[in-house]
Amino acid sequence: IELSKVDYIAKLIPGIPGKPVTIQDCLTEGHEFYSQELVDLYTKEEWVKKLLDTAMQLEGVARNAGIHAAAVIVADRELTHYTPIMRGSKSTVTSTIAQYEFPILESIGLLKVDFLGLSTLSVMREAARLIKERHGIEYTLENIPYEGEVAKEAFKLLSSGEVSGVFQVESQGMRRVLIDMKPSTFEHIVAMISLYRPGPLEYIPSFIRRMHGEEPVEYKHPLLEPILAETYGILVYQEQIIQALSNLAGYTPGEADLVRRAIGKKKASEIEKHKKIFVAGCEKNGIDPHVAAEIYADIEFFARYGFNKSHAADYAVITVQTAYLKAHYPVEYMAAQLLVERDKTEKVINFVSECRRMGIDVLPPDVNYSGLDFEIQQRPPDMPPQTQRDPSIGYRFPVPEGSAIRFGMAAVKNVGEGPVQVIINARKTGGPFKSLEDFCDRVDLRQVNKRALECLIKVGALDRFGKRSQLLAVLDQMVGASASVHDARDSGQLSIFDLMMGGSAPQASVSPIRLPDLEEVKGREKLQWEKELLGVYSISHPLQQMNIDFKRVTTCSCAELDETYDGKGVTLAGVITSIRTINTKKGDQMAFVQLEDLQGGCEVVFFPKAYAEYKDKLSVDAVVIVKGKAQTRENQTTLLADIVQTHVESYVGIGDEMPALQASLLTGAGPTINGIPLNDDGAGSFPGDDDWSGVVAAQGDIEEPAWMRDGSAPPPLGIEASVAAPVLAAAAPLDDIDAEDETATDAVTTFEVAANLVITHDAPVDGVLSAGATPPRETTNVGVAYAPEAPSPAAPPLVNGSHSALSAPAAAPAPAAEPPVRRKARRLIITFRRSGDLERDKYRLKSIYEMVCDPKGRDEFVIRLLDASNTVELAFPNDGCTISEKLTTELRTRFRVEYEIIG
Repeated sequence: IELSKVDYIAKLIPGIPGKPVTIQDCLTEGHEFYSQELVDLYTKEEWVKKLLDTAMQLEGVARNAGIHAAAVIVADRELTHYTPIMRGSKSTVTSTIAQYEFPILESIGLLKVDFLGLSTLSVMREAARLIKERHGIEYTLENIPYEGEVAKEAFKLLSSGEVSGVFQVESQGMRRVLIDMKPSTFEHIVAMISLYRPGPLEYIPSFIRRMHGEEPVEYKHPLLEPILAETYGILVYQEQIIQALSNLAGYTPGEADLVRRAIGKKKASEIEKHKKIFVAGCEKNGIDPHVAAEIYADIEFFARYGFNKSHAADYAVITVQTAYLKAHYPVEYMAAQLLVERDKTEKVINFVSECRRMGIDVLPPDVNYSGLDFEIQQRPPDMPPQTQRDPSIGYRFPVPEGSAIRFGMAAVKNVGEGPVQVIINARKTGGPFKSLEDFCDRVDLRQVNKRALECLIKVGALDRFGKRSQLLAVLDQMVGASASVHDARDSGQLSIFDLMMGGSAPQASVSPIRLPDLEEVKGREKLQWEKELLGVYSISHPLQQMNIDFKRVTTCSCAELDETYDGKGVTLAGVITSIRTINTKKGDQMAFVQLEDLQGGCEVVFFPKAYAEYKDKLSVDAVVIVKGKAQTRENQTTLLADIVQTHVESYVGIGDEMPALQASLLTGAGPTINGIPLNDDGAGSFPGDDDWSGVVAAQGDIEEPAWMRDGSAPPPLGIEASVAAPVLAAAAPLDDIDAEDETATDAVTTFEVAANLVITHDAPVDGVLSAGATPPRETTNVGVAYAPEAPSPAAPPLVNGSHSALSAPAAAPAPAAEPPVRRKARRLIITFRRSGDLERDKYRLKSIYEMVCDPKGRDEFVIRLLDASNTVELAFPNDGCTISEKLTTELRTRFRVEYEIIG
């Protein structure tokens, strides 16, 4: 049976965490999980019947013996007195394992304790060590603040969402909750950790509204108020369930806990039995039976997913403590993260990117400064800052001037601790290396070996001695010279120079090494070496040096792509690091592409149809924008590609409040607003309109900067350059896109911008746009995106029937020396009236664009957005259209918009 068919049948059987659903449940009429479609297939298709009958025989059979990751059984005698035991495999940490499952062990009175190993605790220990070394303050788990006024900055950090590396709250979903919640007390964090679970997750928006006084707190009965007051009337903790059962129905705490467990184990008979007992007990306390039944329904729901408050509080302590360390000691905390996670490439990539966003320099390996592992150092006096803080970051970290984190030499692939220690020992003995000859003389390169030395050169550890191309060319000479000198010293030989100087001890030295006159290795090749040997770009990342803020055109980063996006449209941007192709059973080619951005990587799947269309754009090291649908399978989220772009659509702010995003690398004429394009320097402005808060969509091809094509040094890292990037919200997820749907447009971001425009500048419009509706603007020193010819008297504008005629505003004449960017036979002007419903307007704009845009068309089109009393004109000089009776009929009947044809 084909895998796709089996997968289809499997999806008809729901998978609910903590509540196993059997095949028989889905085939039994009247059951809550009954599936008519599955029954039809079972009765009509022989292969389905055979498949399900076989599966039902295997259902419930133990597939393998599992061992709890952290559970330890404690007994007063040898375990053989209570339970059969077995030997573990070689990979287990113990040789004695109890064969009974936990419920049986608990029923016979044995104690199970879970000892959870958290790498976060190692991070906190390393951070405390670094803080003590640098500041003389000693922190332990007992004295790192987590509540009260002293932890105020920790809560500010949590509220900002800048929580990369903060325990338990790093996921994209958690960040959104923190930003919305704005926690200010320890109890808020405890509640959030408990609520952010399947089931209670849906109550988070209500919890936040109640917390901020935006929604009334309601209780189904006054007796619940003292129990649920701290969580604003919402059941959150298991302890609250036990209290409710005790206070309302008269259960003892022990009995209430047994009820909670029965509900958690989905024991239907026990649940129903206790429902009757609960309602009866509530009646004795004067609670209406209908209200009691509603309360029990809430208890039944939350008991399935409820979190133990003490457990949540324990986690919350570490959450706030790590936020405190990051807020007050950002350099030490991020260095500790890199030290502990140094063997996990994905995490190193993420933390290096986070350091640069925070304004912390991450310096490459250097034989004169690097140790074995990551170290905090002062940036050398002769080195300018390598990083500029991301201006859009939500929390300003107190990074000391000149502080940096240096890569250790042991982080370089093929360079072990032994060779690194040889270099470090030589440096400790004689100080920093003054020249290439000094390095070869003092370091015994016989112990370093040629391969390790080559890798150090490729990642820039010896850049102070010459170009990488030159050093690689004399690599054999370096090794040979060092070996000769150290061989001579080992044998006690003297050089002629030593004899002339009267030396009596072995003082052989390396002769001068002449570096050949070679061009430096190209920037792209350097990046490839860094990525290959360090697992991360140590000096620069291809995306960071393109003067494009990809956050403005992507839904999330590759590292943030998780189950919260499952089934949703997503846009990602990054560098392709690998491509793996396979053939389907039909013989079609499909591909699995690894995409990497500044925060990490993810897998993008290209099904045969998409791969056939876009394979020419897919190559290793190519920078692409990919749009598609996210899919989560077995806790792994991938992107099913639908569209690939090698050009970017980014947002450019206009005015003093929102400085323009530099667009020097974007080519081509982009869309304009009211005829005002981007200036040559990449900025756009309306003279005299400093309060304008709109945005312009700028298009262009993705180009690599000059330094990647030649051997010149890259500019400093960071999003800031000559002007600051605008503080704009990240692009919202695109509408859902089917993996095989070809109707998706790559202009969605343009219309998301257009639909969000705040129109504030044009003269009032009384229902109909007239020739004078758009007053002329001063356009000194501003280029003109297009200059259509005035309409001919013999060919008056065509206007759709029932509406008044629309006249085009007078177009500014094109400068004589600069011909118009594009001439069209005719021009279509569409008037789009804002409805007040943002989502609806975005959808309609997108649909109109898709219908009107024709890459082969010779006509041009403009969309005028009308608000209550103002108008903004969007032009698309790079897009054509074909004006026809069919098109105008669709505009008139389907979209009910006014239009005008000129020319």
